[in-house]
Amino acid sequence: MGINHLGLALSGGAAASLLADLTAGFSHTVTLLRSMGVGQLEIQAAAFESAEGEGISGGASGQTSGGARGQTSGGASGSSTSRAAARLRSLAALASRSGWNVLLSLDLAHLRPTAAALSVAAARGVLRRRLSGVQIGREPNRFTSDGLRPKGFGPAAYAAELAEYERDLTAAAPGVPMLAPDVALSFPGASRWLRAAAGARPAELSAMLAQGGDCTHPLQAVLTEAHDDEALIEHFASLARELHLSGQLELQGRSCGASGRAAEALWATSLIGQALHAGIAHVLLAGPVVAGQPTGPLIRGREAHSPAAADVQPGAEWYAMLLTSRLAGEWPLHASLHSTGDGEHQIHAQAFEGRSGAVHLLLEDEEKPGSRPFAVRIVIPRQYRKGAILRLTGDARSSSGVALGGAEVSRSGRWRAHLPLPAVYGPPSALSVEMTPSSAALVTLTPTQP
Repeated sequence: MGINHLGLALSGGAAASLLADLTAGFSHTVTLLRSMGVGQLEIQAAAFESAEGEGISGGASGQTSGGARGQTSGGASGSSTSRAAARLRSLAALASRSGWNVLLSLDLAHLRPTAAALSVAAARGVLRRRLSGVQIGREPNRFTSDGLRPKGFGPAAYAAELAEYERDLTAAAPGVPMLAPDVALSFPGASRWLRAAAGARPAELSAMLAQGGDCTHPLQAVLTEAHDDEALIEHFASLARELHLSGQLELQGRSCGASGRAAEALWATSLIGQALHAGIAHVLLAGPVVAGQPTGPLIRGREAHSPAAADVQPGAEWYAMLLTSRLAGEWPLHASLHSTGDGEHQIHAQAFEGRSGAVHLLLEDEEKPGSRPFAVRIVIPRQYRKGAILRLTGDARSSSGVALGGAEVSRSGRWRAHLPLPAVYGPPSALSVEMTPSSAALVTLTPTQP
């Protein structure tokens, strides 16, 4: 299994505006990203193209460069091109300081391979080793239903378009790894589209899951959907292994307002845990930044009119990423987990083993707020006699609506749990953890020396 990384996916109009906000307050953003460890930032190439949709260079002159067809230069689009080039240089600085890599997402829906190739060539010249690859398009199996392709458009036609992009990219930026588009896993026939993408020999297979449902009962709706998606995640991971490709999964959340933020965090925790346990190499969380709409891992604060990047704050899903980032690169285990007490109680769990021999248990208590606490008994070999508990809980006092380890991320982007962390209890081979409703916990069990 490859090393697992978490990351962010910025799409649509949010890409350029969020990048401007993030780079305006450089140290705040760097601190936020560093707290996640090594990560990946997926951003649309359109954020670095001129207003006319032309490819851009990394310089300030507006000249395009690269070996693709149809090169253009300067002219009336010079000012917008210069602004786009400045954003690209800002992104490069952000990636360098944070240690994150950048995945450039190209527009396949509107068939602009020449402009896309020019942008990739420019990005490689500026981002250098921080450019991890390019992704060609998003959700091609939705093109027909979204009115982007005529009826009858299928995997074969899609594969031909993918090949056209591949030719232009190889000419303009040889050696840059190419990823297939995100295929919408919840759409019928997703496997056929994934296999068509694999025919283009991409560096990685990509898929996307969007949270649906309604916000009438956010916790029950969100977690029921997360469980339904588990089979899709397992199928995607299995198909990637069959095709001898690593997998990337993008998760698109939604906002249910202040009352649903704990549900957003649990939804993200559950699906990230499932994806990492299935062996998916990269898991990205997506969500546009919209003033007053806390959607996704990063949200705008109340002072959305201010240029200060400190107004971009972690949302509920960011806390789920902080919690699960500790599982990156670990190996999935099949542990025996038994709950104590009478009656049914909705507990979901995954187990992982780290390089040091420590065992991580990711637990989610999916009962509605106000339900009674519940004890989970962990049946595990006797050498695991102690452990600590990092809890993700709802917190109305927090700006994000949740807290991790009893603390929230500071305005400077830093997070530190309140210490000491709670400990597991009980005799060897029968340790116990008390779970509170509508919460998650990462239990770290360390072996004792013989």
